[in-house]
Amino acid sequence: MRTQLGVLVLAFGLAACRGNSPPSRAASAPASPTVPAAAPLEPSKVVAPAASSAGSAASPAPSSSAASTWQAAPLPLPGAVGPLSLDYIFYEPNPSRVWVPAGGTGSVAVLDTASGAFAKVEGFKTLAREAHGKMRVLGPSSGAIGDGFAYIGNRASEEVCAIGVQTLKLGSCLKLAAAPDGVEYVAATREVWVTTPTRKRCPCWMRRPRAHSNRRA
Repeated sequence: MRTQLGVLVLAFGLAACRGNSPPSRAASAPASPTVPAAAPLEPSKVVAPAASSAGSAASPAPSSSAASTWQAAPLPLPGAVGPLSLDYIFYEPNPSRVWVPAGGTGSVAVLDTASGAFAKVEGFKTLAREAHGKMRVLGPSSGAIGDGFAYIGNRASEEVCAIGVQTLKLGSCLKLAAAPDGVEYVAATREVWVTTPTRKRCPCWMRRPRAHSNRRA
């Protein structure tokens, strides 16, 4: 009797312990959803244009032979012997000519672009001067076209001289306080502007109708 009673008490205690036991720690948080790996990038594809409704292919590009071709060729300057120092060259649109103040030759070469022939305007002063350990012959080096004249800067004589574009004859010159560098003609005010870097100034030579000798500096 005592043995059966002990068994009943033990069974009742085990049942009570099972009812009050804490929740199992084996439970875990729900797993996060799996993110699929990104697919490797593929090279972009070039999509060809769709054919026209008529099914005809695109017109071929014009052949290169039909386009204008450009060629470069050396042109010897008249009177130039050996190396020659050049600075500014300038263009005259009507007629189509390129003006080349040719430094140590004491001249300005004028190229007719239609014929390829040079005309030569002479009479400019030259001056031999040492620069960077070498002798250099200075002369006409810059210029500009304006109202019937080409205005040429000459570093050797520190002058700006006028050449008639019709006659290609050297006219009068204006003496500056220093050697000229750039020359530009301003049509609105009928003035020739000349830079003189050694003096950090920009003198101008004003030309009025029929009297290009009117000047100011």
